[in-house]
Amino acid sequence: MQTQPSAWWSEDIAALTARLHSSPWGLTDDQVSRAQKDFGPNALAPERSSTWWALAWRQVSSPWMALLLVAAVLALWVNQWAQALTIVAMVVLGAGLTTWQELRAGATLQALRQRLELQVSVYRGGQLRSIASTCLVPGDVMELRAGQAVPA
Repeated sequence: MQTQPSAWWSEDIAALTARLHSSPWGLTDDQVSRAQKDFGPNALAPERSSTWWALAWRQVSSPWMALLLVAAVLALWVNQWAQALTIVAMVVLGAGLTTWQELRAGATLQALRQRLELQVSVYRGGQLRSIASTCLVPGDVMELRAGQAVPA
């Protein structure tokens, strides 16, 4: 039997902190280390990055590239070697450049994700601390200010 999720935002603070084994002044360091061991980091699983050959295959297997390759085969069939070679060279060059751009864009996106790590203010052991959002655990008490991003 599946239980319905509670409307935690409408619960009494005392009941909510008791259910999360917390207090209005946050978790202790022991509780945080246990929760981090139990739940892991507060982050999505990292995306699996594509290999260069998978990116290249995706470029070559696109409908436009397939149409160009069909044109190259037709050019070979009518003995137009120069045109066929030119078309194949353009397909290889286009796929290579696009693959290179996608690899660079992926590396840039990864670097941006690392630089833009969200910091949050939480009460731990009765003291307000600034930590990375990936270090949040269930039961942490956050301090939110107007305009501040709310970590998930």
